[in-house]
This record gives sequence, C-alpha cells and structure tokens, in this order.
Amino acid sequence: MPATLQCGACGARYRLPSWPLQPVRCKCGLGAKLPPSEDMLATLPPLPPRPLPAPKPGTAWEAALHEGRADAPEAFLTRFHAERLALPPAFDRLLSLDLVHEIEPHDYQVATALKVLRELGGRALLADEVGLGKTIEAGFIIKEMLVRGLTRRVLVLAPASLVTQWRDEMEAKFDLEFAIPEDESEWKKRLVVASIDSAKGARNQQALLKMQHELVIVDEAHNLKNHRTQNWKLVNALRKKFLLLLSATPIQNDLVELYNMITLLRPGQLYTLGQFKEAFLDTKDRRKCKDPERLKQLLKAVMVRNRRTEVGIQFVPRRAATVNVDLEPEERRVYDLATRFVRSPEFAQVYADNSRLVAMAILKQVGSSPQSLAFTVDEKLTPRAKDGPAARAIAELRDACHAVKKVGKAERLCDVLRQDAEKCIVFTQYRRTQQMLEERLTREGVSCVSFHGEMSRPEKDRAVAEFRGEKRVLVATESAGQGVNLQHCRRIVNYDLPWNPMRVEQRIGRVHRLGQTKEVQVANMIAKDTLEVALLDLLDRKIELFRLIVGELDMILGKTRVEDDLLDIYLGSKDDEEFRKRVDKYGDDLKGLRREYEEAKALDARVLDGVGGGAAPVPPPAGTRA
Repeated sequence: MPATLQCGACGARYRLPSWPLQPVRCKCGLGAKLPPSEDMLATLPPLPPRPLPAPKPGTAWEAALHEGRADAPEAFLTRFHAERLALPPAFDRLLSLDLVHEIEPHDYQVATALKVLRELGGRALLADEVGLGKTIEAGFIIKEMLVRGLTRRVLVLAPASLVTQWRDEMEAKFDLEFAIPEDESEWKKRLVVASIDSAKGARNQQALLKMQHELVIVDEAHNLKNHRTQNWKLVNALRKKFLLLLSATPIQNDLVELYNMITLLRPGQLYTLGQFKEAFLDTKDRRKCKDPERLKQLLKAVMVRNRRTEVGIQFVPRRAATVNVDLEPEERRVYDLATRFVRSPEFAQVYADNSRLVAMAILKQVGSSPQSLAFTVDEKLTPRAKDGPAARAIAELRDACHAVKKVGKAERLCDVLRQDAEKCIVFTQYRRTQQMLEERLTREGVSCVSFHGEMSRPEKDRAVAEFRGEKRVLVATESAGQGVNLQHCRRIVNYDLPWNPMRVEQRIGRVHRLGQTKEVQVANMIAKDTLEVALLDLLDRKIELFRLIVGELDMILGKTRVEDDLLDIYLGSKDDEEFRKRVDKYGDDLKGLRREYEEAKALDARVLDGVGGGAAPVPPPAGTRA
C-alpha cells in the first residue's frame, strides 16, 4: 500500500510505494527523520514542500553574509576566533562537576551523564540496578543542561513518597531549588518536582500541557508500562525536548511494557507494535524474548544500564539487632490506658470526624515516649473532650503520662551507648521525645547534638558538622532521613519504629549508601508486649527490610499503604492477640509482593543486562510484518 510521510521541520511530503520499515531522512538539510508510525495516515495526497523563510539579518555579520559581502582576511579570522570562543564546550567533560556539593561521583555516573548528553540526545531510559544512584545521574544531567543553556524549564514527576526527597537532594547536592506546586500558578516555575498523580489531575494537566518543558524526568518510570493509562498519556502529551525515564525494573510482566516506555523516548525505535511482537515476543510466554541479543542492540540507542558487578560497586552488609526493653510500671499503665481508649465507644463518639488521625497519633506516640503523648493529650485531646463522655478517660491518661519519672527505653539506650564510644544516630519521630533524650544523654555525660525540621538550613549544616566533629550522638527526627549524607557513621538506633516502612528505609539510607566502607549496624529498640513487637516482625521477618538494598522497598510495596492497613487491622481487632495474628497474615501478603519483585528483577536481568552505549539503528528482522 502506498504511503505518504510529512517532515515536521519543513513540511515536505514524500509519496512512498510502500510503508517504510525504517526512518526516512528528509532532504531539507535540517536532519529531520520521518519515523513510521501506526497512527499516520497513508492516504494523504503529496504536497509541494513548504518554503523556508529567509532569516532577517540581525547583526552586521549576518547582513554582510546575506548581501554576499566578504570580510577582509584579518576581520574574518577575528570573527572566526570570537565565534569559536563563544561556543559552549564540547561534551568531553561535565562542567557541573565543579558545581556540586556532598558528592564524590563515581566514574560510571559521570560516564552515564556524558553518554546521555553526547550520544543519546538527552532522551534515555536510565535502568541502573537499584542503589547505584540514578537520581545523582539525573541531577548531573539537569545541572549540565542548565549550565550549558540547553534548558531553562525542568519538570520532575515522581511517586508522591519521593517528591520531597527529590527536592531535598537537588537543593543539597546541586544547588537547584525545585518547587513542589501547591496551586496552579506554581506549575509555571522553572524548576518543578511533583507527584505524577497530582500532575494528571484535570486542572493541573490542562495547565501543564500549555507549557514548554525542555526537560522532563519521570522517576519510577515502570508506572508508564501501559500506554492506555493516564500516566502514559500525560507524559506522551507533554511538550518536551528532552526526556529521562528512571527505572531499575522497566519490565515487570511482559516485554510490551518495555515497548511502551521506549515509544515515549523514541517512537519507532522498536518498530511498530506488530513488528515488535513478531520479532521478540514469545507467544507461549510473554516474559521471554525470542531474540534478546538483537533487542539489546536496539536498546543501546536509548538506554543506559549499569550493574554493580560491572562498575565494581558492592554495598557493605548491614546487620540488624533487637534491643528488648521492659517498660516501667508507670509506662505500662500509660500503654494500657492509651490502647484501650482508642478502641472505646467514647473515643469514637468524641473524635468521630477525625478518629483515624487521632488514633494513629496516640498509638504511634505511646510507642515513642510518655512525654510525647502527654503533649498531645494536653494540647489536642483535653480541649476537645471538655466535659463530654471521654473527659474522664482523657484525664486519667493525662495523669498517667505526667506520673512517669523513668523511661525504660531511655535507660536502655544509655546502657547500649556505654558499651563503646562509636558515633551513633538515634532516630525518633517526635520532638518531645528528642528533647527528653537530649536531657537524659547529657546527664549521662554523652555528647550529643539535635537535628530536626524546625531548624534552618545553616543550623542543620552546623549540627551535621558538629556530629562529624566532636559530638558522639546525633539525635534526629525524620528530617534527617532525607537528603542528608551521614555515611561517616555506620550505626543507627531506631528509638521508635515508624509504621511506614519507607521511613525506616530512609533512616538506614543515611548511612548505608555509596561511600560507606564499614558494616552498617541497626539497633531497633522494642518495648516488650506492645504493638512494636508485631511491627518489627512485619518489617524483619516478612518484608526482610533490613536485608534489602536501599531503594528496593518502594519497588516492592508500590502504592501499598502499610500505615493505613495496620491501623485498620488494629482498630478491627478485639485484643492484641488477634491483632498479632492478623498482622502475621497481612505479612504473608507482603511476602508475595516481594516474590513478584524478585521475579521482575530476574526478568530484567535476562533481557537488559549487557545494554550500554549508543548504537546505530538496527534494521528490522527479515520477514516481519507490521
């Protein structure tokens, strides 16, 4: 069947005797290619090429060139050298290497950024194995394009759980202040990082599609595996020149997912979908590739994949230990009163409009410290209860919190720190707990410094500097779990355990990362016969979180909302014994998610390992059909 292709640069149309299997280069001299596409109509009549308008002279040099006047040899050489000096340097090195902080880039990270810029035209799938720093590679590409003037507007789309981490890392390491948009006007800023779910909202999507983003980056890009989803359609519709997709496991179920992602980067690179299936897809098993070596050759033009074994990176082991704590009698009374209260009818009656939020706060804080729970009871719960049905229970809980004089976990922490003089990071979720620990450690004679979200950037930098210097212990809230590199230390203590496993992984990731040379030790302080026992069992025995590489957990859990699920299980259980049994069953479901991830990782290794560097277009296999 005859076909007609039109050049997007000059408008020329070409009448071809048959549908092309390879891109056709236009004769306009602008380097335009006409890739075949399933959506193109083959019935358009050929039209004469659209004439290119002559540029208007803007300088004396352009005017002389336009009029055909020649320069004297001396003037020509002067202009020639001036123009050459004005050109940006070639991509033989990264200019941004001198403009970053707290980074000791590895050779493969620099090579990846150079390859994307120099060989892949700024459109690539970064498919490094988990933990090798795809975010750092993307940061170098962003910084380099901004320094060289190749881009002014950058949009980063990531899962909601990673948005603040992206913002913090770009600011701390690359001096790039990305905005997280909260209203429609903030989407217009030059540097924006947002969740892809917020971006595809009707109003936000309408605003985004009107803008020209020179560079778009999509983290966890395996969420674009289906071309029928809103995620894929949004990224495809964005007006962009450069595009980076980041995913350690771009293939999770079948090879068509990889085809959909590559089509976003370079339509036609893997030919039409029919040709792709004919050449590569095993009809008996869609997870198998019939010709993996040929597919790898095609992928080299759009993908970079570094493996730990190839780049010589091996992560040090990390070892987790449980520090069991016996609650003091006063603490046990607080725990019993708090857990009984959130299941009571009075609680549901008084806090009906936000009962889940209040119950979550109480259950988390009772596992942290009586001081933290006392603040919430005094400031939040008591004013709401007044003289209502929950007033008596609230007063009893308040009195019990204030009656605690000795905190079992704090005393056990001092015992742990007496064993040696090694530096240590103690993580807690709450400021009141942090303040209590600072006071207790100071009385013990342990030098410590605090780090929390209420501090300014200079104050945080000063705290980290003191910890790297003479201070032995950094008492930190969750704000130190993101964007702060602390790999000069190898030991962390989880004084209380977040219900969100991602928070635990972020804590560990501050020390267990590239650059760490010693075994990482994680101590989890667990109060006996409390909710924390079931939570630790879920993290350690079911998910095996402490044996994962940082970055893998989010790929396992995906959009699973562990915090909400655990709260539903607790509130729906009549006692702690039933709660533990239901958590155990829930953990079996999470183990299934881990098995699925391991299978996807093995599939990606079979298909993608060996992909690297750019390659010339590979002709389609003989005998395939569109």
